[in-house]
Amino acid sequence: MRLQDAIRDFQLVPPVDPRMMRERRMTHRPADLRDARVGLLDNRKGNANVLLEELARGLKERYGAAATSVRVKPIFSRPSPEPLLAELETFDAVVTAIGD
Repeated sequence: MRLQDAIRDFQLVPPVDPRMMRERRMTHRPADLRDARVGLLDNRKGNANVLLEELARGLKERYGAAATSVRVKPIFSRPSPEPLLAELETFDAVVTAIGD
């Protein structure tokens, strides 16, 4: 079989569930993090917690964040549940970690 024939037989399937699609908007970004409460989202992938621990230290020491608090997604491959998203909205800023 020629390569052109093999390629013609492939069908590309977008890796997105259209039922999960919704309009997204960028949120306000603070000018700096001094005295900010920063939420840290651990997506449960390998080493995400290690990355977030170091990031939390740096946010306080280097950027003056008042507090950091880690929240954990139940399943790394699924969107965060609405109650978790609602809780994250209470922070001044949120950082999500992707480990591995």
